[in-house]
Amino acid sequence: MSSLKPPVSVVYLARAAEGIEAIENFRQSYVEHDAGIDHDLVVCLKGDDASETREVRTLLEPIATRFVTQTDAGYDIHAYLQTAKTLETRWVCCLNTFSLISKPGWLEFLYKAAIRPNAGLVGATASYESRRATLAAWIWYMGRLIDGEPMRAQTHDQFLYLIEALERGFRVPRFGRLGRRLRLWGLEDEPFRRRHLLLRRDDLINDPPFPGFPNPHVRSNGFMLRTDVLMRFSSLGPTKVDCYNFESGHEGLSATLAKEGLDLLLVGDQGAFAVDDWPRSKTFRAGAQEALLIRDNQTKTFSEMPPSIRAISSFRRCRPSAAA
Repeated sequence: MSSLKPPVSVVYLARAAEGIEAIENFRQSYVEHDAGIDHDLVVCLKGDDASETREVRTLLEPIATRFVTQTDAGYDIHAYLQTAKTLETRWVCCLNTFSLISKPGWLEFLYKAAIRPNAGLVGATASYESRRATLAAWIWYMGRLIDGEPMRAQTHDQFLYLIEALERGFRVPRFGRLGRRLRLWGLEDEPFRRRHLLLRRDDLINDPPFPGFPNPHVRSNGFMLRTDVLMRFSSLGPTKVDCYNFESGHEGLSATLAKEGLDLLLVGDQGAFAVDDWPRSKTFRAGAQEALLIRDNQTKTFSEMPPSIRAISSFRRCRPSAAA
């Protein structure tokens, strides 16, 4: 057997709180789909309940190279960064708890794309989405609801909790009129406290860290890059907004590498695609997503959308000249 170190560490985040089923689903998909190249499988075992983490360890011991144990603090990106500090490989590929391997040779596809001369970051999924546009949509939508417009029939499921709260008589505290100045209110009562906390951040409106649409970025699941490049972000702040910024902000991973002239590549089993060609990849929100190397809860959500909603969420080719 060769004593050479594998070139890649796959960091799998096994967050016990997500339940053993999600982790077992990953394990089964990993066993059923050969990676195509030698690698270390480094399991980030995250959790505070000893019995839960023990069950996860027992499940994954037959396939793991080693475990890195962490408390259930922070978010996925923080877990990746903490685990990356322990790696000895030149390359790292990060997978979240809900990852499902869907193609043989999945890691080889990513690795071959990552070692291209000008590649900076590659991933199994990528998006043009702008979180700034998402924030604007939330504010506009909630303003219409609070002003009493009947929108239940045309709402997306993610807004139903808000409609139901208002119908039960919940009153949103106001700081002034919604509209001319997009000011945000302090949503401290249920059902808001645990959801979308970034909506309370005035600075996201006054000085948004997110580019407008199109905002090409590799999603923070199933991505691969050099370990030392990932570690440039080791001082990432502790909040969810900091993680959003890491993924798709002006100073995030994708934006930083693109500014340095490096390529962002979306990789499926039909090849690696540059930013302008992402809609042809048949991966994330493109067609039937049949070329996906790695699936997750977001790709599943897209697959289960009604056709009309799926059409809205689908990739569209970026045509900068059309916006001029």
